[in-house]
Amino acid sequence: MTAFSTIAFLIGSITSLISGFLGMKTATYANARTALEARKGIGKAFTAAFRSGVVMGFLRAANGQLVLYITINLFKLYYGDDLEGLFEATTGYGLGGSSMALFGRVGGGMYTMSVRILPGRLDGTFRKMILEIQL
Repeated sequence: MTAFSTIAFLIGSITSLISGFLGMKTATYANARTALEARKGIGKAFTAAFRSGVVMGFLRAANGQLVLYITINLFKLYYGDDLEGLFEATTGYGLGGSSMALFGRVGGGMYTMSVRILPGRLDGTFRKMILEIQL
């Protein structure tokens, strides 16, 4: 039984990683497109940004829903009419996706903090920053 939860966790985490990658790819292209449209006016730039955001949101949500639907139907082959066992097995899917999103946020925060500290190190004020933090 726990093997299916583990499999669902892995599927959820991989789905979250793929959704994040596709979302960032879409956002990068959308930013470039919006910048080009901004030359023509603020209205066209807003329209391009809004439509790109809608596409990215639907892409990520549809990807997660599609993989969850496939996972549930594959697990149904094993569980049959035991819906309680099926639902317990698929809870790992949400946990896997959430944990990857959490680690993405934490990793992004670490990256941002290192970018803030780096200029202080280059200016020679890194020691001063550490002393201020210790006080």
